[in-house]
Amino acid sequence: MLYQFFLLWPFQCLVNVLKSLLDWERSCRELEKKSKNTQSLEEEVSAREIAEVKGREDVPNNFEKAKAHKSTMEAAISEVSDL
Repeated sequence: MLYQFFLLWPFQCLVNVLKSLLDWERSCRELEKKSKNTQSLEEEVSAREIAEVKGREDVPNNFEKAKAHKSTMEAAISEVSDL
């Protein structure tokens, strides 16, 4: 009986080490997947924020363009009215 224990003990240790390595590999893969998902979400949020900032920057430009167009139209109308 003791002979079997000493004969099988190294194999049992090896099996335990291999199981631990498999668990470690699985946890690394899961962490990598989560990291990729987080990175893609961060990129998506960043792209949205950039688009929002650009949209906010365009509002004053559009307002100035509309104001200039209005002035041009008023000037054209007053010229036509003076005829």
